[in-house]
Amino acid sequence: MLFDILYLIGLTTVGITGALAAGREKMDIFGVIVIAEITAFGGGSVRDMLLGHYPLAWVENPDHFLIIACAALLTVVIAPLIKLFSHYFRTI
Repeated sequence: MLFDILYLIGLTTVGITGALAAGREKMDIFGVIVIAEITAFGGGSVRDMLLGHYPLAWVENPDHFLIIACAALLTVVIAPLIKLFSHYFRTI
C-alpha cells in the first residue's frame, strides 16, 4: 500500500516535470501530455526491462496514464499562475 502511494507520487512528480519542460518549449496540450507520459513511464520501463519484470508497470496498471494526463493538464493550468505570483515566493 505504501509502496503504491510512493510510486504514484513519484510518477506524478516526474510527469509534472515533463509537462513543465514541454510547456517551456511551447508545445500544445497533446504534446505536453505525451512528453509527461514518456517522462513519467520511461525510467520505470527501462528499470523493469533490465530487471526482467514483465509485464511492465504501466501495462499492468493502465489507469496510471489517466493520473499522469490529469497532472499534466493541471500543470498547464497552474503554470501561468505560478509565474504571476512568483514575486510572493522569492527569498533573499
